[in-house]
Amino acid sequence: MRLQRLAHRPALVGCMWLALAWLLAVVAMTFPATVVAGVWSGPARLAGPLAGDRGLLGRLPTVAVNRRGQSLVAWSEEGGHGVSVVVGDVRGRFGRAVVLSSTGARPVAAIADDGTAVVLWEDRGPSVMAAVRSPSGRFGRPERISGTSCGLFYSPVVAFNRRGNALVAWTLAFRGRESQVEVVSRPAGGRFSSPSSLGTGLGVRVALNARGDAVASWTQVVETGGRFPVPYSRTSVAQVAVRRAGGRFGTPVTVSSTPTSATTATISNQGTVAVAWERANGPETDPYGAIQTSAQLTGGAFETPVDAPFVNARRSFGPMLAGGSQGELVTLWREKARGVPTWKGAPLYWATRRPGGTFGPRRTLTTTAVTSPQLASTGDGRALIVWTVRRFGAALYRSGTGFAAITPPAGRPAPAAQSLAAAGGFAAFAWQTTDRRLVATVRRP
Repeated sequence: MRLQRLAHRPALVGCMWLALAWLLAVVAMTFPATVVAGVWSGPARLAGPLAGDRGLLGRLPTVAVNRRGQSLVAWSEEGGHGVSVVVGDVRGRFGRAVVLSSTGARPVAAIADDGTAVVLWEDRGPSVMAAVRSPSGRFGRPERISGTSCGLFYSPVVAFNRRGNALVAWTLAFRGRESQVEVVSRPAGGRFSSPSSLGTGLGVRVALNARGDAVASWTQVVETGGRFPVPYSRTSVAQVAVRRAGGRFGTPVTVSSTPTSATTATISNQGTVAVAWERANGPETDPYGAIQTSAQLTGGAFETPVDAPFVNARRSFGPMLAGGSQGELVTLWREKARGVPTWKGAPLYWATRRPGGTFGPRRTLTTTAVTSPQLASTGDGRALIVWTVRRFGAALYRSGTGFAAITPPAGRPAPAAQSLAAAGGFAAFAWQTTDRRLVATVRRP
């Protein structure tokens, strides 16, 4: 009867449809990206709340996933209270935690498509330790892959490619000397090589493509004329070293001018190397600066640096880089709208360009001030990003369509202690909750 009465009131029905259309338009403007299908598993608890005070950050997770949806999460507790790991399946079900070391700290992890996995960490000695898991097997006894009687190891990183070849890198720092960037290789089914030095610098990162090409990137820092706060000269430039499949790393190439920080590089399955960095001194002096990029052109030369389309270099920071399936470079960064501290977050922006070309228009991923953005490339030309406001937000990049919103992981996160990995159609995400529990989830197509 109500519908019959409404049918005799065309003006009222028209107003209702106009109101509905206006509401849909508002929603479209608020969430401009189309939501992409995909399912995150329910958050699986990996470790309970910490007892007592174990530092401000608590547990520091690192996550890895392969193209079959197998995943693993490794973590340490702040202060070097040991390294633990759990293995998960495609449905996001995780096994019992295994303690790999009672003394290690700051682990990193990777898992190949056949299920081979490696976890590395800094340990006493000082040394870099590694534990390897055979396909569908258990983690073996930890082995020391590098050590020294003096100096300190910092920030080991590791990458696998689809064939199961691994590449590991770290920084070895000596008192009164420049820090050394060292790399170690492990062929599929083989053993770790001896370390070799690539050069001097900090913040090394590595990437492998499907056929075995590799790139290492870092920031070379040179200080002369004294030590802070005594007046001294400081230069910092972005450096890149490339290794073609079956070969050795070439001589590092400097791709930026000074001052530079936050250097990161990618290598496509076709072998194209791209680099992004921030032209700024660093967080101790000025954590903001122009977001710049360069790509390796035919013949091996790198382009003159190309600026991303930021609006205010003095408020831009945190460059991130991915490669699209059509050969384009995808650059993301955060840029503050006003003068607030970095830890309060900033909106996310992105733009694309092809090697040898200029950037297209600057695009907004979110106008909300976000913290802890995590970007992960899938290895097939897509990229996934997860960020934090009060809860999580997420988006997936595809060539031709750009970033589209996806359903984010469920849960309320604690700041900073988060890790994201992606491979093919799968992703894995681990984080510490506000009550300092450690949880993880897996996303499948």
